[in-house]
Amino acid sequence: MPSILCQKQVSETDWRDHFVLVNPQSRRADEEAAVAVAEADLAEAFAAKQNGGTDADLAMSLRSKGYLSVTGFRVIREEGDAEPEGAGYRR
Repeated sequence: MPSILCQKQVSETDWRDHFVLVNPQSRRADEEAAVAVAEADLAEAFAAKQNGGTDADLAMSLRSKGYLSVTGFRVIREEGDAEPEGAGYRR
């Protein structure tokens, strides 16, 4: 499923996983295809904001495509390696 990991800044240099937006209506056959959909949807949402929109317009763009907020998630970095919600790292 297309997914977008959202982080929050907890200090000047530290970011933490906050929640994930997932679109269960747009399942894809493989991870690469799901990532491509999420990237395109996110780019479209940011373009709406840049063209005179607000943060709410950005959020509504993703919601209109079927994205839902998920908390209590685990990030899988490598096969069998899950990090609990809130594990800190910066991309």
